[in-house]
Amino acid sequence: MVRMKMFLTTIGCIIALIILFFVLPYSPTKSAFNKEIEELKKEKVTEDILTIEDIEGLPKPVQGFYVKQGYIGKPKSNYVRIQCKNVTFVMDKKNLKMDSDQYNFVSEPSRIAFMKSSLFGIPFEGRDRFVNGEGSMKGVLAKLFTLFNQTGKNMDTACLATYLSEILFIPAAALNDSVVWEPISDTQAKAKITHKGITASGIFNFNKKGEFISYDTDDREMIGADGKGKKEKWTAYCSGYKMKNGLRTPTHVHATWHLEDGDLVYFKSDEVQLSYDFQ
Repeated sequence: MVRMKMFLTTIGCIIALIILFFVLPYSPTKSAFNKEIEELKKEKVTEDILTIEDIEGLPKPVQGFYVKQGYIGKPKSNYVRIQCKNVTFVMDKKNLKMDSDQYNFVSEPSRIAFMKSSLFGIPFEGRDRFVNGEGSMKGVLAKLFTLFNQTGKNMDTACLATYLSEILFIPAAALNDSVVWEPISDTQAKAKITHKGITASGIFNFNKKGEFISYDTDDREMIGADGKGKKEKWTAYCSGYKMKNGLRTPTHVHATWHLEDGDLVYFKSDEVQLSYDFQ
């Protein structure tokens, strides 16, 4: 009887510790994310102000975007932080609600995002990472157990294409020699980026207000539940531009895979906030 009580007490303590671990804000994945972000923030590229002269060589719609959204006269910035709240994310045909915290850097073209959600009441975390020319996508359950960790050359290219999709929001990156711009029309421009021997390209679309509204690329690979990948057309959309700290930035974003059996909107947030190191 005493042994049974000791056994049940031990089990109870273990369960209590597990629950406490879930509830506490500490997370190894989030801790690694924060540490890497702080290291990258130390890399200062420029403190220059963005001028009209800086953007003269860019396609007309890109120039118009920087002028109309208020970037001229502002610091070029060394990074942009993109926070997405209340995200609807589709994973293996399941809808998850999550928050995403992301940083894009200029010095070493880098993009790191941390996502927090839950599966069946158990904490689920994601880490989307592109650093030093290497891309990866990792999912962690219960803060400790890795569900997937996708890497490889195709992931490197896909992550570079994603970095390119957001490059307009970091003028110093858009002006980098690694990016080649090509005019298409008054509302379209193509960009190609080459980094660490990897190349990705996409088309930027603008509306008559000068707002950047979407980006299309064929350089992303969709990974299935079986771990196999297939290149599909991918589009990132942004809208709902609002003025904050002198800049007009989007508040709505969603990403779509264009599949044979129809479009799949797998990432959507109407609570987006962009911020910079000078704000």
